[in-house]
Amino acid sequence: MRLTYLISADYARTTGGWIYNERLLCELAILGWRIDRIELAAGFPDPPPDVIVSASAVLSALPDRTLVLADQVVLAPLADSVQAAAGRLNVAMLMHHPQVLEGSRPPALAASMDAAERLALAHVARVIATSRATARQMISDYRVEAARLILAEPGTDELPPSGGSGGPGLHLLSLGSVIPRKRHELIVAALSGLADLDWCLTIAGSLAMNETHVGRLRHVIEAGGLAQRITLTGALTGMELEAVWQATDLYVASSVHEGFGMALAEAIARRIPVVSTRSGAVGDWLDPRASILVEPDDAETMRAALRHVLTQPQRLADMRAGTKAARQSLPTWPQSALTVSHALRTLA
Repeated sequence: MRLTYLISADYARTTGGWIYNERLLCELAILGWRIDRIELAAGFPDPPPDVIVSASAVLSALPDRTLVLADQVVLAPLADSVQAAAGRLNVAMLMHHPQVLEGSRPPALAASMDAAERLALAHVARVIATSRATARQMISDYRVEAARLILAEPGTDELPPSGGSGGPGLHLLSLGSVIPRKRHELIVAALSGLADLDWCLTIAGSLAMNETHVGRLRHVIEAGGLAQRITLTGALTGMELEAVWQATDLYVASSVHEGFGMALAEAIARRIPVVSTRSGAVGDWLDPRASILVEPDDAETMRAALRHVLTQPQRLADMRAGTKAARQSLPTWPQSALTVSHALRTLA
């Protein structure tokens, strides 16, 4: 069992997509797959023409019947080459969520990317959707036949429970790149009406993916007088990230769309209650025993949910107790990889 994995040189290493892909590859290797990694030039998902030419040449040079696995970020810009190779290569596409849902590109560019993604989807042999919501969207909106679709939700590791901040106030955490889709300003708006309560918030995620948006978020924080209570750390890894997780009492998410919401699943695994927007896939799997869901872009309902948790210790304790049962419903990485492996073996 052998496959060729394509990845761009600059695929952001701290994103949920990169983590999903790498964990899946690790588990496939354990299952006996031999994986040949090919690193394409930087520039995806908006590569310049020369990068498209060089990446297309890589596809063209692969031997007939090669099993190729790649992320949508790589394959969508190469849609014409994917179409040309459809009868020669067996291509499987990892689909986290349609790129048009990022909401950070000018309308004309977003439409062009969506058209390219649709073309690539039409000519791959398998589409690996990382959530039930994405799978439904692939069938209903992108004309992907059920026979080509694989549902493989992210796995969740067994993790030590968070010890929490120890008080007296609550430490809130929101993990994710500071980009428009994550809508961190909604949390800031909600918390601006809770200045009478004892809390602090850490936003941990890359500040380099959209510097204009980061600047706007900093302005909102400062205008609300919250600069001493809200910290933007940038991307964290290793022991620094672990220390933040261990000091967290409540996880908060505000995305307008999530392909799955891996950080929320990690919070549940760490026995941390969640307040989140009901965005994309999140409403499908997030257990109400461990969470409170609010509608996207509704600062007032998020403020009410946060006030409820911040002022009622028993509610927070009940949600924390609910995380134990909620964790049991989440798949493991070996389970997810086995699903993908079975599907890929029909192509190999």
